[in-house]
Amino acid sequence: MGWDGPTHRQFEATVAWVDLQWNVPTRTDWYLMLIACEVRRVLAKAPGQIKVKQMLMKFETGGSDNTQSVMERRRKMVELSKQQAIGLVGLASRGLRAAAKAVGFRRDKE
Repeated sequence: MGWDGPTHRQFEATVAWVDLQWNVPTRTDWYLMLIACEVRRVLAKAPGQIKVKQMLMKFETGGSDNTQSVMERRRKMVELSKQQAIGLVGLASRGLRAAAKAVGFRRDKE
């Protein structure tokens, strides 16, 4: 009983909203940027050149190219392990290493 938490659909909606609002400064953000600008102006040789807009930080989501390559490599490893589990691919020890190398899998050595 009770609330188990947000559903997947609610979670996806929240993530989409955060992505849209990520670079939209709130009132608090503007005050913090004003404080940072004044501190920088005190320490600068040419304080008139420093503007509040320069204090605005841009946020980005993770690199999609890198994420896609990681996802693709994981998908290949899952496919390989599925084939091995059902016996469709009879790989010797050397063949398994070559297949793992082909998909970019590497074991961290201790």
